[in-house]
Amino acid sequence: MLKSLEVDGFRAFRSLAIPSLGRVNLIVGKNNVGKTSLLEALRLFAYTGSPEVIADILRFRDETRFAQTPGLQPDIVPLWRLFHGREDWADAAMASIRIGPLGSRQEGVLISLQWWQDGKGTDTTVIDLTPNHPIREQEFGAARLGLFIEAERVGLQAVIFPEEFSDPRGLERLAAPGTTIWRRRQASQSPCVLLSAEGPAVEDLGRWWDRIALTNREEHVLDALRIIDPEVERLQFISVGEETKNRIPVVKRTGSQGPVPLRSLGDGMIRVLRIILGLATVPGGLLLIDEVENGIHYSAQTDLWRLILQVAARLDVQVFATSHSWDCISAFQQAASELPEQEGFLIRLHRKGGEVRATVFDEERLGIATRQDIEVR
Repeated sequence: MLKSLEVDGFRAFRSLAIPSLGRVNLIVGKNNVGKTSLLEALRLFAYTGSPEVIADILRFRDETRFAQTPGLQPDIVPLWRLFHGREDWADAAMASIRIGPLGSRQEGVLISLQWWQDGKGTDTTVIDLTPNHPIREQEFGAARLGLFIEAERVGLQAVIFPEEFSDPRGLERLAAPGTTIWRRRQASQSPCVLLSAEGPAVEDLGRWWDRIALTNREEHVLDALRIIDPEVERLQFISVGEETKNRIPVVKRTGSQGPVPLRSLGDGMIRVLRIILGLATVPGGLLLIDEVENGIHYSAQTDLWRLILQVAARLDVQVFATSHSWDCISAFQQAASELPEQEGFLIRLHRKGGEVRATVFDEERLGIATRQDIEVR
């Protein structure tokens, strides 16, 4: 579990330091202060700077679409947008990002834009990043600006050039033979799930359910659904039509003669299912939730936070969630005060002197703030 975090040079953060983290962390702050960016940084850390995750982050913010629109951008994805305070490619050259525990140089992830040129005077560079693999050769022309991805505990992970992010086929080209990418053997990674405000597709939920079906974790999911509807007895995903992958969640309710589509019980049920399934599928890893309170009535939020705190401890999951809602903060405080051994921290992001800073509230300080109606959002 991350006990602290520093994020340097990434998006809104020139140098962000969070000296202490809990098992479950609620991140608050004004719009455009960097709450979602902090979740992105945590995701990059968990996946040791995975090129696929970088591309997914750029796609989610529509930063790849402009690159493919004639007349708006060059036909390359603007990777420089990831780097703090950088306005274009030239400005971003030699910039770097570091994400990892505060003060530790052994566990971080480094991402940098560097000029690459073959020093041998030929158009072929030989790189051996995998001692147990055959050496691969790649051709280079003039000097090019490349994205270097390193995990400090295992060394260089990959070298990628910007045009490889802009292939219309998306990430298929990254995995295809002959692309300008080198990978070391897979770095140790923490399982990680990011739940955006919209949430994952229903078909993803079906796959997650398959991973935990007939295990003890199945009961955690049912307990979560019962927070909103105590009559829920069982959950299943069933196929609709001939598309076997198009499965929808249905429940058996007390007294019902057949399955009831979960969505017919309200969007709150789907949101709760997404959260608790995400939690149940990443034992030993990270669950990241953007706008955690979306679609969930304030009266159910304390019970949900209580369950998140308990299940996160049982499954050794560290949770980071964002919110704008005072009701959500109050519910989080109440649940955390009832379960102080589970470490529920609130992290407030705010701007000071033009830079984003973090203030950490543990259960005691958060309790004082909520009792006295001190604004922490």
